[in-house]
Amino acid sequence: MTILNSYLDLTQNRYWPFNVLPLERQTEQQRREIRFLETAYQAGCKPYMFGSQNFGAAANGRAGEIIDRGCRGKHWEVLLVSAQELIVSVHVDDFESAAESLLRWLRGDEGAEIVENVRDHLFSSAVNPSGFVLHSQKAYASGPDGTIHVSRVSDLG
Repeated sequence: MTILNSYLDLTQNRYWPFNVLPLERQTEQQRREIRFLETAYQAGCKPYMFGSQNFGAAANGRAGEIIDRGCRGKHWEVLLVSAQELIVSVHVDDFESAAESLLRWLRGDEGAEIVENVRDHLFSSAVNPSGFVLHSQKAYASGPDGTIHVSRVSDLG
């Protein structure tokens, strides 16, 4: 196998269900990841894994991905998409918050509601001090106190 083929294999989506290590050989992180895949699958979504620790799922015209951004499991980026448009990206400090954000999105929650739900887990950096970006007018933040306000655009729900 060439290096290019090896790289392409890492970028291929592996849709759940697929074989995993036996329970007694799994790390706690792997158990969390498998729990996300199983939960999404049981909810009728189409979950997948790509790379070594990146995940995604799609359902009902919505999709999202959880990207491992490093920092020893303390930085995950969640990208939430509707009708091929990036609505929200959220940076959080733990996988469970990332997984719950994506599952809530697929169940129909609005982008700003998801940001509010993970407020205590937002990962801020010099590049993204707020820990999130509302990319669309369909989900936005305003208010001098930092309160998140949800857009009620009819085509999002």
